[in-house]
Amino acid sequence: MIYETISRVWRAQYPQQMLEVVVICSADDLGTIAEAERAIRNLGSQRIRVETFSTPPVNKPHGLNVGLQRSSHQVVTIFDAEDDIDPTIFLMVNTVMLKEAVGGRPGGRSAHELLGSLV
Repeated sequence: MIYETISRVWRAQYPQQMLEVVVICSADDLGTIAEAERAIRNLGSQRIRVETFSTPPVNKPHGLNVGLQRSSHQVVTIFDAEDDIDPTIFLMVNTVMLKEAVGGRPGGRSAHELLGSLV
């Protein structure tokens, strides 16, 4: 499942040079890590990576906090492995940010300049 999610995020209608994909896994989730690494190899991008954590508690909120700390972009979207990702999702986010002057948009920059993803 994670293989397809990574592929869908990476193949979304969005400039890949502006995208960062960070897959967050508990260090003991060896199956998911292996499948994510296989997707990364097949997609051939250094802008996709797996980040693991083993510090307690090993749960989703802690994992998301780890992911946010290890992301380099200022706008982060979060997907679960089982999510069905619309290929235009990042374009929709960018449109909303520009039209509605979403708070936290530093210097009036668009999502194109800021967006990263956690899977």
